[in-house]
Amino acid sequence: MPSRVLLVSVPAPSVRQKKVEKDFWYWHYALKARLTYPHLKTSQLRLLGESENQNVGLLSIASALEANGFKVDYLAPSLAFGDDRRILNFEHCLQVMVARDRYDFVGFSAHTCAIPLAKEFAQIVKVWRPEITTLLGGPHATGSTGQELEDLLDAFDYVVRGKGEIPFLRLIQRQNDTPGISFRHGDRHSVTEPCFASPEHYPSPANHLMNIKELPAARVFTSLGCRKGKKCVFCADGMHTRTFITRPIEDVVAEMIWFYQHLGTRYFYLGDENLLLDQIHAQAVFDGLRQLPDDIVIGCQARIESANEKLISALARTGKCTEIQYGIENADQEVLNLNRKGLRIKQVRKVCGLTKPLGIRVHCYFLVGLPGETSKTAELTIEMMEQMLQEGNADFVEYRSVIPFPGAPMWEEAERYGIHLRHKRWEKYRGENVPPFDLDNLTAREIHRYYLEGLRRITVQYKSRYLREFGSTVPDVNVLSSINEGSF
Repeated sequence: MPSRVLLVSVPAPSVRQKKVEKDFWYWHYALKARLTYPHLKTSQLRLLGESENQNVGLLSIASALEANGFKVDYLAPSLAFGDDRRILNFEHCLQVMVARDRYDFVGFSAHTCAIPLAKEFAQIVKVWRPEITTLLGGPHATGSTGQELEDLLDAFDYVVRGKGEIPFLRLIQRQNDTPGISFRHGDRHSVTEPCFASPEHYPSPANHLMNIKELPAARVFTSLGCRKGKKCVFCADGMHTRTFITRPIEDVVAEMIWFYQHLGTRYFYLGDENLLLDQIHAQAVFDGLRQLPDDIVIGCQARIESANEKLISALARTGKCTEIQYGIENADQEVLNLNRKGLRIKQVRKVCGLTKPLGIRVHCYFLVGLPGETSKTAELTIEMMEQMLQEGNADFVEYRSVIPFPGAPMWEEAERYGIHLRHKRWEKYRGENVPPFDLDNLTAREIHRYYLEGLRRITVQYKSRYLREFGSTVPDVNVLSSINEGSF
């Protein structure tokens, strides 16, 4: 009889927001509702938080397992679990499923801040069904080595690192020596390198397993890969610079149509780290977008150094793109160079200036606390964010403290980059919290103060623009769950 598998997307712990953070997200999403997805109804805006139910990595693993005859169930956060008691309600649901169904394997996926919860859930599974084999995958697992990996192997039977489709499948098929699988063998640990192999194409996720009935905004990937060469110092993703995997465009279009027909999705965020990395693939994506129904629009992400007038104009001509997101990170060129960002500051306003006149909104990401950050560079970055909003070069700015996640060069070579870790309380490893490290030139508290000051000054710009252009009526948008895993 084929093995039965439960895949669990562990919810990120809720953030206790300060007033300045609440105000920022309130006006951020007020503008988003008007500019990025004005076609969504009020009832759909209230459901934006359902995006947390879509763990694309787990659903891709589920697809690979189902294709090989295994029965798969899926559990992920949704608005149905509520806000105040969401973790307790999620835990109860997990207990019910494990007690009711005869699973052979339970696989968890968790970001760093959710690792303590994942360990608790694995323990609950073992209490209810000691015979179940537990696994952990996801970003934190992939980046963990040494003591961090040993700690995970104390809590889970297996740890899957890297791309999960092949290792998970081989493990269920009892092939433990596959790259990407680590486990405890008596008093010893059997550790293999992360798996960066993949199916021929990035698999179409098993979206039919999702635990929701409506999803106004969804993530869809057309490719996996960011750029060639060394990754950014703050990046913990081992896949970004190792490979470039594409999906057949007809599969991408089919997935979007499925969401449109079954979950009422009208806004798609193309989750590719750099949609414009490969010009041939990008043009194929643009052609595919033209096949979509008229009431579907998309947003995407691209690196500044990959964007040019030809590609941005081609994207605009599809009539589908309402927003492009660019990662800028810092206003100081020396800080960018130290962090291997690969862009020139002078490119930023040029590329944003090409994007806006074509009718595409610009969303920029910035970080505070990068290696090399000083009081001067932090203030310079805040001023740049303000100016870009004032001058109309950007419509949205997202600002967080950088976090040294396991797997990132700033974690692996902390001393080299002036990172002085203060603790490893994983639940605190979020960009909204006081950073878990000091820099040579800034303390954690100072970094956090710049983060809050940046939000305050961005919010002033947001509120002023909204009231000036749209008046005092603000859309009702549910953003609490949306910001647990990042925003669209």
